[in-house]
Amino acid sequence: MVGFAIGVGWPRLVGAKLGPSLPSETTSSAPAARAESPTVASPSPSASGVAVAPASTPSTVPASSAPATMPALSVNHGVLLSCRSDDGETLKGVAACGGLAGFDAIAQPRLRKLSQCPAATGSTSGKLSVVFNLDFTSKRVGTDVGKSTTVSDPQGFATCVKTAFQGVSLGALDHQNPRYTIGYNIQFSPTDHAAPTVAPSGPSDGVPAAAVTPSGRPTPPSKGADETGVEVAWEVAIVRDAPRTGAVVARLPRGTKVKLGANQEGWFKIEYGTGAEGWVYRGALGR
Repeated sequence: MVGFAIGVGWPRLVGAKLGPSLPSETTSSAPAARAESPTVASPSPSASGVAVAPASTPSTVPASSAPATMPALSVNHGVLLSCRSDDGETLKGVAACGGLAGFDAIAQPRLRKLSQCPAATGSTSGKLSVVFNLDFTSKRVGTDVGKSTTVSDPQGFATCVKTAFQGVSLGALDHQNPRYTIGYNIQFSPTDHAAPTVAPSGPSDGVPAAAVTPSGRPTPPSKGADETGVEVAWEVAIVRDAPRTGAVVARLPRGTKVKLGANQEGWFKIEYGTGAEGWVYRGALGR
């Protein structure tokens, strides 16, 4: 018993350890923990339990194609082809019909817009002949495409011309006869891919601008002024022996000086030359 007690107690008295020590959880010599491999966070589920997909890259929207180019064009002054008098007689040319002032101002701006007609493209070339039939009795404008037309799709242009002149009124134009036929030529030039241009208007076939529209109208003299020096404003003024339906007795060229007399329904009695008399429509005198 004494020997057992000494065998158990003496190590404690001298501080000796008879067995291996257990490793301490807080010892500094403990091996470092193995580094954990990084984890990739998964998308958080939505409230409904479905994973939210990442936003997609917006697709590139192609730019709209450039608008089709329009052809360049030039519009000549109108050419008075014929007219019909009150008694139904058909007269040819400005010399017989006496001219028609003012229709160029109506026709040319509308004809220039034919570059925007669906039948026109950047490669359109050639001539478009347009014929107008003016009826001052019904105040209507009839349109047609002339036989000398060389552009492609003449019917397409004919539709555009008809649409452009629908509802045009002739009431404000001075006229000497109830019906007129006037022709215009529109010349188209291809522009390829260049910016559309509009050529300035002007005679394209050698016809003087005064064929339909006089180059200028004199200012009417003020009341009380001398009426002996009034000049013919139209290219040709037709002189009749009676207003409107009288027989033609003379044709006076532009610039001829006349003396005014009585005024009847828009017709002036004039004296010209060496005492000759007759009746002239007021528009021919710039009135």
